Amino acid sequence: MIRLDFIFSYWLLAWYLLYAFKVTTFNPKLGFVIGLIENVFMFLAMIFAATLENIVYFLIINFFIKILPLYGLRHTRITGRDTIAFFALFGVYLVWVYANSLYFGESVQAMTFESLLQNKDETPGIKFMHWSRDKLAEAWMIKST
Repeated sequence: MIRLDFIFSYWLLAWYLLYAFKVTTFNPKLGFVIGLIENVFMFLAMIFAATLENIVYFLIINFFIKILPLYGLRHTRITGRDTIAFFALFGVYLVWVYANSLYFGESVQAMTFESLLQNKDETPGIKFMHWSRDKLAEAWMIKST
């Protein structure tokens, strides 16, 4: 399983929440724009390799962790200091991943990409979606018997 703290999208989501609750004045919009562009390419690759179920889960997850926050930031502008803050956070993230990596040189991005394309249950979002699906199926079976 790829740890939650190894996926930069969740760092962006945390930053967005801090911004939304006015804990910071640095706008995370640039990170979401870059993340969404990267996710478009991942989605296109998934169309050719992943199951429909994982594609739908990927879209649902990214709707909540990227599109909704980006929609909330639609009336904001990206400033120079926001850009610097984004690259600073990304630098801290890279140091964090490097310092905590248990993967002996394999990039987290490559592992995430492989997990999504090969329909593995290794990313936190997909794992949560599968868990939710299983719990709903259990509840439905209990109700229908």
